[in-house]
Amino acid sequence: MASSAQPLVPSGTVTFLFTDVEGSTRLWEGHRAAMEASLARHDELLRSSIEAHGGYVFSTAGDAFSAAFATSGDAVAAALAAQRALQGESWPAPTEIRVRMGLHVGAAHERGGDYFGSAVNRAARVMALARGGQIVVSEAVQHLVRHELPEGARLVGLGRHALRGMSEPESVFQLRAPDLLEEFAPLAASKTVSGNLPLPATSFVGRVDQVKRLSAELAGRRLVTLFGPGGVGKTRLAIEAAAAAVDDYPDGVWFVELASVTDPAAVAHATCAVLGTRPQEGMDSVDAVVDALVGRRALVVLDNAEHVLAAVAELVSRVIARVATATIMATSREPLGTAGELVWTVPSLHPALEAVDLFYERAALADAAFSPADGDRGVIEGICAHLDGIPLAIELAAARVRSMTLPDLAERLDDRFRLLRGHRTGGGLGRHQTLRAMVDWSYRLLSDDEALLFERLSVFAGPFHLAAAEAVCADERLDRADLFELLAALTDRSMLSADRTGPHVRWRLLETLRQYGEEKLDQRGETAPLRDRHLAHFVTAAAAAHRAYTGRKAAEGVAAFESAWDNLRAALGWALATGDTASAVAIVHGSVWYCYFGLQAEHGDWVARVRELVPDDVALTGMAGMWASLQGDQEAARVLGQAAVGTAASGHAAETLFGWMAVTYSAFYSSRLEIAAPQAAEAAANNSPDPFVRAVVASFSCLGVFATDEASGLAGLARACDLAAALDNDAALAFANYQTGNMQFAVGNYDSALAAYERCIELSSHGNVRMFELWARTMLAARATDAGWPDAEQRFADSLRYLADNRIWSRVYAVLASLADYWCGADRVEPAATLIGFLELRDPIGLFLVARQRERAADKVNTHPDAVPWKARGATLDRNAIIDYALAELASPS
Repeated sequence: MASSAQPLVPSGTVTFLFTDVEGSTRLWEGHRAAMEASLARHDELLRSSIEAHGGYVFSTAGDAFSAAFATSGDAVAAALAAQRALQGESWPAPTEIRVRMGLHVGAAHERGGDYFGSAVNRAARVMALARGGQIVVSEAVQHLVRHELPEGARLVGLGRHALRGMSEPESVFQLRAPDLLEEFAPLAASKTVSGNLPLPATSFVGRVDQVKRLSAELAGRRLVTLFGPGGVGKTRLAIEAAAAAVDDYPDGVWFVELASVTDPAAVAHATCAVLGTRPQEGMDSVDAVVDALVGRRALVVLDNAEHVLAAVAELVSRVIARVATATIMATSREPLGTAGELVWTVPSLHPALEAVDLFYERAALADAAFSPADGDRGVIEGICAHLDGIPLAIELAAARVRSMTLPDLAERLDDRFRLLRGHRTGGGLGRHQTLRAMVDWSYRLLSDDEALLFERLSVFAGPFHLAAAEAVCADERLDRADLFELLAALTDRSMLSADRTGPHVRWRLLETLRQYGEEKLDQRGETAPLRDRHLAHFVTAAAAAHRAYTGRKAAEGVAAFESAWDNLRAALGWALATGDTASAVAIVHGSVWYCYFGLQAEHGDWVARVRELVPDDVALTGMAGMWASLQGDQEAARVLGQAAVGTAASGHAAETLFGWMAVTYSAFYSSRLEIAAPQAAEAAANNSPDPFVRAVVASFSCLGVFATDEASGLAGLARACDLAAALDNDAALAFANYQTGNMQFAVGNYDSALAAYERCIELSSHGNVRMFELWARTMLAARATDAGWPDAEQRFADSLRYLADNRIWSRVYAVLASLADYWCGADRVEPAATLIGFLELRDPIGLFLVARQRERAADKVNTHPDAVPWKARGATLDRNAIIDYALAELASPS
């Protein structure tokens, strides 16, 4: 064992121990003097524990320690000793220290007492998963020490987790000991890893071999289409295969449900929404999907593609042509016909094996008392054979055991299909015909009121609540008071699915059943009036969600918009198709703040489509300018904004708000602050009766005023904060806090600026205001250097990850510019030059908010004798590669 005076410098295969203090920023902000003493004691305890077990401390950045050990056993012993010492210390009450620790072993490169390589980066990522007081180790460390742990210590598996910036996930274990804390919150794993794969409400029956084979095919294919008729189980098989392969996709498995997308142009938008991205300047929505997947090992499942087949094929073709790392799995009743497509025909269930198992399970769900006799298996096999083993048909039949015996069920099936037998070919009933016959048979068993409600529900493009069903479907023929019982009856008969996970039940028709109901509704001649009622309801619903979102119930507004989104899209499509411009405008107006602040880019296309019908609408013109600015086209934003503002003389003052915002933002983004101030001031003078609008206007205008008149800007900020506080709305409060951060930083109040930015991020997560969160994260990193805020490296890393995950490239580049400046200040000119080389090629103008930092970094880089090759290396990297490079450098000890 090495002495603490002269620790050895391990080489070759090294075990790394990384630590840092949880919540140190908060502690420093509130208790700086106490933290100085506590951190000194923390350093003493950590260093002595590490060196007493032969460890070599090679970096101490802020409150973080990085140490290397020749053996994993020594590293584990040091971590246990350090946690015992830290948890046994009597810390001053305000500054109780909780340290998270992570261990990983691997080959590393040592140079001048420092370490480099992927093992170092992986150790840092493992540590980042832990909570304060927790020790976590990688699978490699677990394998080496599991049989030689100190007395009483044990390792507990915490599952497999993706590590940010790492191509392979990691199995993580918690190191426990009797005298240490053992219970912690879940690991701080990446929020973007798992994707959004739905969790089915029922168990998966049969097809185990198919899942294995399909998962294996995914590993070697770019595009797999699950092909088969409706009801054969394509969606369920896709979900199970994707779940089985999830570890192969560290950047997530993403499920895009297309059943409710009736407009082909909305296919890419729906995919963008799932991937959390939006089109940037010069992009269409397909380009945005491609851009979101470049360099990502992700699986995208496009479910129910047949009704928008051409749009899906176009999207898939462009992804496959330009993205080498992503895999697409589609489900469709028709192949996509795209180059490289593997068409996987989904077979029916074996009528004597898997189909019977499915019938037993679903019948037991329908009736807990279901208990077939030994001789009933043959009857069930016969039922399943009549239904050609199609899962949906079997589930519909199994739901009938509550009201009839198995022989009765089999007999009725015989009667129902007798007329079809003459049309059998090749000894089997065609699957489409069988399924239609099964649905038709189930439909005929409904009462008149149940059948009428089932048909009317087909106008819903997505989930709906009871109130929506009452508003759309109830009339003199269907009493509102009876609707709940009718919905329950349809659910019991498997004609309707119910989601009970929220505070109120949400129902939904399976797509096959919805299309069947739609045909019946057409035959009845009621489609147009029902769609009119659907449109009227969702115009009202959008207005109600808008009031909640802009009032004191922002979270309820977010939930309402998210629940209604598919139906809002369908309602808008009907309004446009029938020329109902008033309703179309109402939907676009009602959803503008939720969509704009939440970066729901599809709204920008809605604006464009509705403006074709009402090109002179002042508010819509301003909204188009706002979206143009956000997407990077500042000239279009200025022109559209001025066009909207120019109508003010005609008495449209209230409607010009969006135009003023477009003009002001285009001035900000174009570094034309000299014109931003008067325009912002004029916008502030717009005395809207809406308190939310007043708060928002006050927040966006005060910074423009501040640019030329500091005192007036600060006065405007105080008014904005007062208005937002009085409203108690998360979006308005987030905006006010963001502007507070900007202006407090500008006048040198760095602690206040830091607190305001962090409060903005907290509020943004509550009110779906991703726009302000990404702005605040940009500023937290961009201004950390000049403000001297602690944990600068962590702020840069967190901001880069968040902004890259959301594909907000202009803000990513701003953070990279500030990071280059930060590294220049620390004499790390090589990585700074690499970033500058990338930025000069990819972002030649740059965001004005970080112009000073970027210029300062470029000046220092360009005086270095090795600047040319370093900058040239940066120019060869694409966006994902430069982010990976920056994150790796941030994780490496300086």
